[in-house]
This record gives sequence, C-alpha cells and structure tokens, in this order.
Amino acid sequence: MAELTESRPEQDRKNTAPVMIALFFFILLVPLKLLSTRIEELGQQELAWQTAETQARLRNEMMLFKKDLQPEEFAANYLRRRLTDIELEQRMAEVSYEESRSHRDRLFDEVFRSVESALSSGTDAVPSFFVVIADKNFKSFRYRIRDSLARLAGGEEAAAQFISFYTLRNQETRIDAETARRYSESAMKWGGSDSVSDGLHVRFRQILSSYVGRETKERQINVYYTDLHGFDRLLFWAQPIYDTERFYGSLMVGFLERELKLPAILQQALSSSRDGDIRRFAGWNKPESESTVLDTIFDQTVFGGRNLHVGVKLANAGENSLRRLMVALRMLAGAAMLLGFLLFMHTWLFGLQVKLKLRAKMAAVIAVVVFIPAFLVAVMARATLNDFMSSRSDMAQGYLTSRLDEIELGQEELLSRQSLRVLRFKSHIEQYWGEGLHKNPEPKLFADYLDFFVGRNFFYDRSGSTLHFRGDNLSGRADRLTFNNAVRLLSNLSGLQQSERTRKHLDNLAYTDAFVGEMNSLTKMSAAAAREGEIVSNLSSLNLLSRDIVALYADPGKRPVRPATIGFLKANPDGALARYVKTSPGYPVKYFQETSGDYHVKVAFARRDNEFVSQEFWLDPSIRRDMELKLLFDRAMDLKTSGSSVAEDSPEKVTGWRFRNNQPHIFVGAATFNPDNFTALFLDIVPYAVFIYSLVIMLVVSRVLAGLFLTPIEVVGLGVRSVAAGEDLTIRVHICNNDEFDRMGHAFNEMTAGLLQKRHISRFVSDRLLAEIASSHSTQQTREEVATVLASDLRNFTGISEKFSPEVVVEVLNDYFTAMEQAIKSEQGSIDKFIGDAIIAVFYPQEGANTSVRAARAACAMRRRLAEFNRAQQESGRFTVENGVGLATGRVVSFVAGSIGSRREFIVTGAPVERAEALEALSKQGVSSKVIVDTSSLAELQAVFSCQALDGQSDVYEIVEILA
Repeated sequence: MAELTESRPEQDRKNTAPVMIALFFFILLVPLKLLSTRIEELGQQELAWQTAETQARLRNEMMLFKKDLQPEEFAANYLRRRLTDIELEQRMAEVSYEESRSHRDRLFDEVFRSVESALSSGTDAVPSFFVVIADKNFKSFRYRIRDSLARLAGGEEAAAQFISFYTLRNQETRIDAETARRYSESAMKWGGSDSVSDGLHVRFRQILSSYVGRETKERQINVYYTDLHGFDRLLFWAQPIYDTERFYGSLMVGFLERELKLPAILQQALSSSRDGDIRRFAGWNKPESESTVLDTIFDQTVFGGRNLHVGVKLANAGENSLRRLMVALRMLAGAAMLLGFLLFMHTWLFGLQVKLKLRAKMAAVIAVVVFIPAFLVAVMARATLNDFMSSRSDMAQGYLTSRLDEIELGQEELLSRQSLRVLRFKSHIEQYWGEGLHKNPEPKLFADYLDFFVGRNFFYDRSGSTLHFRGDNLSGRADRLTFNNAVRLLSNLSGLQQSERTRKHLDNLAYTDAFVGEMNSLTKMSAAAAREGEIVSNLSSLNLLSRDIVALYADPGKRPVRPATIGFLKANPDGALARYVKTSPGYPVKYFQETSGDYHVKVAFARRDNEFVSQEFWLDPSIRRDMELKLLFDRAMDLKTSGSSVAEDSPEKVTGWRFRNNQPHIFVGAATFNPDNFTALFLDIVPYAVFIYSLVIMLVVSRVLAGLFLTPIEVVGLGVRSVAAGEDLTIRVHICNNDEFDRMGHAFNEMTAGLLQKRHISRFVSDRLLAEIASSHSTQQTREEVATVLASDLRNFTGISEKFSPEVVVEVLNDYFTAMEQAIKSEQGSIDKFIGDAIIAVFYPQEGANTSVRAARAACAMRRRLAEFNRAQQESGRFTVENGVGLATGRVVSFVAGSIGSRREFIVTGAPVERAEALEALSKQGVSSKVIVDTSSLAELQAVFSCQALDGQSDVYEIVEILA
C-alpha cells in the first residue's frame, strides 16, 4: 500500500503553530501586566484612604466610648430604654381627653405607677432622686420626691410644682395662656422681682443648687451641681409629652450621680459599640503597649475618680477590594502562563489539535487580533480619564481647602486682635485697679476695649470689694462659683486684707471647699505670679472657667509684686466672628456660595457646645438648609476632628470640615466641579466606542471570511453528512470560488458518483464479497471457518411457472425473495446466491451467538414470513407457494474465484453446503416446521429449540418448537 508523505505546507504549519501560540499568550499578558500596574496604583490609593477612614472610625468610636462612660449618658440611655414601652403620649392623651375628674385621676395614677414600676424594677434599677409627672395645665402632679429636696422646697407639692415649672422655660409655646400666667406669677413670687428668669434662678438656688447651669433640654440629661444636697451632681431629665396636635404634660426624673452603679455603667459602655466591627476594652492598669497602630488606639479618662485606660480595636478590618481584584488578576495571569506553556509543549510535540468548529476557531483568532489592541486602548483611555478626574478633584479640593483656610485664618487673626485689645485694656486699667477697686475707669475704656465681653465679667480685690459689668453697664453680681474662685485665687496669690467682709468670704469658701476642690489643680498659681494667664479653652472639659480670661492687676512699683485685683472676663467669640463675616465682601450670598469657572464652592457655619450642634447655618440669612452640609455638621461633631472626603452621592464633589476643640464653631464646605466637558466626555466614551468598533469589525470580518472560506466548507460538510447518513447519493455540490474549494467540490461530486455506482453493483453480489473486498484480508486466496449453511427451495415451482405468465412469476418471485432476505439478514446471515427459486445463505461466526441458533431463528422467521406472504397472495387473487429449509453446520471454505483482470466471484463450498441442500429435500417429509437440521446443528440447538428425529432417518431432525 502506498504511503502518503506529509507536504511541506503541513510541516511549515506544525513548525509555526508553537511560535504563534507563544506570541498569542505574550500579547495576552501585556494588557494584564498594564492592568495590574494600574490596579496596584489604585490599590495603594484605596489603602491610604482606608487607613485614614479606619483611624477616623476608631477616633469616632473612642469619642463615643468615653461619652458612654459619662454618668449622664448612662442615665439618658437608662431612661430611654425603660420608658420606651410605657406609651406615655398615648396614655397621657387619654388622661387629657377624659372629662370625668375621678376617672381622669385614676388614669393619671395608673400612668405614674407604670413609670415608677419601669424605673424601679430589676436588680440593675437606679434609685431616683425625684420623679414628677405634670398634666397639661400643670395643676395636677404625681410625684415621688426625696425628703431632703422636699424640706428645702417647703413640701413635696411645692417641689413638684417648681420642678415642673422649671422645665417650662423651653415649652412656653405649647402651654395655654392660663398656665403661662400662673407660671409667670409663681416665678416672680419666688424671686421677689418682676423677672421670671431671676425668680426661677433664685428658687433653683434655694432647693437644688447654688450654681445655675444651662437651661434644660428635652429628652436629654442636664447636669447640675447639687451643693445643697451633699455636693453631688444632679442628673436632670425633662421629657415634655406631646404629639403633633396637643401638649399633654411633662415627665421629670432626677438621679444623684453617686447612686449610679459604676460596674453597670462600664458594662453598658463596653457593650454599646456603635460600629459592629470595632471592639471596646478597658482596664484600670496601663496596657503593656499603648503605641498607636493602624487598627487600635488607646486613651484614658477619669471614671469613678480613678484613671481608666480605654481602647478600641478594629476586629474585622475591611479587605481592600482592589487587593482582591489584584489577587484574582495574578491568578488569571498565572493560569494563562501555565495554559500557554502546556499548549506550547503540546503543539510542539503533537501538533495543534483543537476540537472546535472552524467558525469558532476563526472567531477566536479574529477576537484576539482585534480585541487585545482594543482592550489596551480602553485601559489607557480609562486610566487617562481617572487621572483627569483625579486632577479635577484635586483642584476642587484645593479650592475648598483654600476657602476654609481663609475663614480659619480670619478667625485666628480676629482672636489675635482681640488678645491685643485685652493687653491694651490691661495696661490702661492697671492705673485704676493696681491697688484695688477704689475708683471706676472712664466709660470710654469699656466701650473701646470691652465691647466683645459679655456675661460674667467680674472683678474682686484684696479688700473684698467687687465689680460686675456687662459691656459699659455696671450691674448685677457674679454667681457663687465664680465668686469663690476669685476669693481662692487672690487669697493664694496675695492674701486678703483682714476684715469682716473678707472673713465671711473665706468662711464661705471653706464651706464649699469639697465642691471646688477638684479645680485647685486647674487654677493654682505661683505666689510670685503677677501676670495675666488665659485658661485653655476646651468645651468638653468640666472646667467652669473655660473661655474665661483671668486678669491679675498689681502695682509694679511695689516689691514684691503681688496682684491686688483679679478679674474674670468672659470672651464673646461669636459676636466678634459675626462682625467679621458680616463685614466681609460679598456677604451673604457670595460669601457662602462662590462659583469660579467649572467649580462651585459653598460653605456654612454652625455653633456648638461640647455635645451637640446648637445652631446650624449660623450667620446665613438665606432660607436654604442644604442637607449635605447639615450632614457634615453632624460628621464633624461625631469625629471631633477636621477632615475631608469625596462625597458619597457624587464622585464629582468633595467635602471638608473644620473642627477645633478650643472654638465653639464648625466650618464645613462642599466643592463641586463640572466633569461634562468635551475632554471628560471623550475619554469616557472612548472605551465604549473602541469596544463597539471592535465588535463591528469582528462581525464584518467574520462575515466576509465565512463567505470566502466557511460557506464552501459547510456546503461540502453538509454533503458529506448526507452521504454518511445513507441518503441520496445523487447529491451534488456547486462551488464557484475559482480556487481550491472548486477542486474540493469536484472531488466530492466524483466521490458520490463512485459511491452511487458501488451501491448499484452491491445489489448483484453477495455481502460477503463486498466485505472481503473492503477487508484488509482480501488479498488472501482462501478462508476456512466453521459456519452454518441454510438452503431453501420452493416446491413445484417449475409447474407453477408454466401455468402463469413470466411477468406474474417474476413479480411473485421478487416479493418472495424480499421477504426471505429480510428474515435472513435479521440474524446477520449472508446470502451467498439465488439459484432459480432456491436460496443459499451462510451464517458465519459472531461474538455472543452461535451460528446454528442464528440460522434456526432465521429459518423459523422464513416460515412465518412465508405464511404472511401466502395470505397476501390469496387476498390479491394470486397463487401461493410452499418451501422447505435445511440447516447444516460444519467447516466451509470461502474464496474469490476468477482470473485477474476479469470477472471474479465469491464462492462458498464444502460438505455443509451439499448437506444443507440434501436436508432441504427431506423437508417434504416434515410435519411441523419444515425446518430440517443435521446432527452437528442439533448439538447447539437443544437448549433453544425442541427437535425430533425425522421418520426413517437416524441423523436428521425437524425443529418442533422454540423453547427460549
């Protein structure tokens, strides 16, 4: 057999394939490398942002942790938690709407009992100093008040009335005119004056504390120093009860701080983390390492009179999303390199064998050629856009930072100017008060230098004389705490003159020594000091001198220099800043909103205390209340630090806030830049345009290449599949490309023509001959094997053929042979030849079934088909026929006979052939199936068929029935 040698183009293709594979994966890894570099840069930026965000979260949690350790915060949470389920508004509304007095009193009693039960149940209950509920007219009260408080107030009813009226200072708009009148009359009677505020303050000093702090705020704990009740602190809770329609009354609760349980406060603070990913911890001992790390910060605070070391730790740090993407990208690159190496080695050793459709292969090649450059262009365009947007964001951040810096520097300059004015005032005033408060300075000095001082402006000299003024008006008196601090400081620095007045002041100082003892360390000065000192402002501290300037006046001509007068001047930074802002160019609209080119900057101010924002959008007379800036106020108040960030709702917006511990103001701002210019739009569209362009190119090229290459191949493939399925071999393909595909089409047509000719010839030769010709053993001369030969013949067919016309005989004979052939082939028998009306078939050995059984089954099937054939003949009015079958098993010889180059024929010969023909002749004597077998066949048939000996024959048997 001639062997085909591999052509030179095939060799070139195999040699080129590994190089193309390596080049393909190299081109694929280039964009992956560029993309990984860009992701690494963005990952570093995100890591820096996450670090800053983590520190901000930790600082915020630390601030909240220390706040939760405050007794007032614990008391507020305690009351909110226990009063939640009582439904005060609904039940007090029922009391208010009830017309029956007796029924109303009963409902009021039930409400009070519910409150009492909620506050006193459980092992962790905190004993209350007083509990008071007032109705909507403040005529009926339900209360439980300590005896110490009731004695100072003149009875429990009087104490309940005062506590209720004291909370009305913020509720005047909700009460009716009659209640407001009684409130005013009672307050003025308590103070002995026409001032409601003075009356409330006098009564407050009589029964609660000599120090009057801030006004009560609803649903918050207000702290007062109860020096009249054991020098403790009173935690005052005021809760007005109302809905959107009516006012129903008030609930007031008070606790003494010393009665709170410190372990309960600490436990609640430790378990009240606002951030689920941050864990709180605390201890009395100093931690082994307090070095601040990225996920932990430490601090200490005073708790229960002792230093408590506290810390917060980020338990579940958020993973950098770009880091995860980078890991995935590296895994992808590694997988691509491994796949490329394996594919390269496989192609090099075995050639390229990819089992894909040609169209898929072509589309993959086109995608690689088109999409990789497109991908690179898209990546570079996106990187350029990010850089462009980043620069725009940095520019907006610069605009905003400069605006906030300008405001902050203006405030610093203003404070510096005020400090200079204070020094000038001091130098001028020393000539008046260097030896004491013997005379008042000229009013012009007050107007020129003290116009930004308000409130508690108090002077005290060694003789015990005092002076209190507001602006240039000399009036009023200092509160008890300020007075005591002045006495203590001047006594320590210079000593007081001996007089009845100073002795009384010192005695009163000793009486309140326990109350102000904690402030000694804050206000202690050297005896040699004779200069001015300013207390550092800290709104979150408990130093009551906060925001006060302490001025000392002495005669410099005397030795030693000791101050003769001390002054407490209350600064007014709000008023000074307000004047500075209102006199600025562009106020108010352009001051708070500024547009420059593509950038729009807006700023806002807020006033604050140590816990809350007290006034939003301060100094802004417009009606706008920007929610974004409002949220920045809250964020600055929560973090207690300055900062900036990209706005959450828009990447084209940056925000910033300024928070200073020593100033009661917050500055916030937002800067927005316009990204919708041509450059940003172009860079944003480029990746999508490149992608669409690449897709269109791929589709167009695929379509063109399909027309040139794939369509002819698909036509030929369709024809090949049709031929393989055994369909019509007359199919022909027509390709008009004028190239190699035309020759392939002609070759296919010649092949189908040859197959059609073979099919025609195969009808006239035996199957065995065709198999021998196609077999690799066809060159052998003879073949000997054991087989079963089947011989069948029609009875008296010669007489029948003489009675009917040749056309009828041929037609009947063809129908008979067709039925018999189907029965033989159903058992894989091979028809050797048709001899007139006789059939010779051979059953060659096959795996799984012996030849005799297959031949016997075929013979029985021939007898059944003969019966069906005869019924059809009778129905059509034609003659019937009869046959017999003989089976013989033995060794047969098959060979191809004929001269070389001439006609040749496949011949099967041997004793079984002659024996089968002889047995067929004996079938005339059969009485059952007419199928006669020899002794060799019988040995294999006994397990499947029932056989009996033919009469008069010792080695001939007839099949009677099928057993299995």
